Parts: sequence; C-alpha cells; structure tokens
Amino acid sequence: MPEAAMGAAVIAASRTFYENIDQAVQSMIRHDLVVEPQVDLHERYQKRYGEFRKICAERGYE
Repeated sequence: MPEAAMGAAVIAASRTFYENIDQAVQSMIRHDLVVEPQVDLHERYQKRYGEFRKICAERGYE
C-alpha cells in the first residue's frame, strides 16, 4: 500500500476501529527496517548543504 494511503487508513481507523491514533498505529504499522543517522557524516553534509544554499542564492533562489 502506498505510504499516503496507509497513513489515511491509519487515521481513519483511529477514529472508527480504535480509541486513538496510538492504538491504530500500534495495531496497523510494523517496522521492517530502522535507519539510524550517521552522526559522523553530519559535518560533511552541513558543509555541502551550505555550499548548495550559496549557489542557490547566487542564482536567485532563496
């Protein structure tokens, strides 16, 4: 099921079949993969993002 449709289904179920959204999520969603951030790459990404923002500003995109 596409993510948007699944989200809509969870929200709908939280108001009909379950008492709240937490119960709906607990019952309807399962996690196959957990992705953890790579903290050591944060500085490199921040530097590159800064460069990207500078180029965008130079081209008039702000």
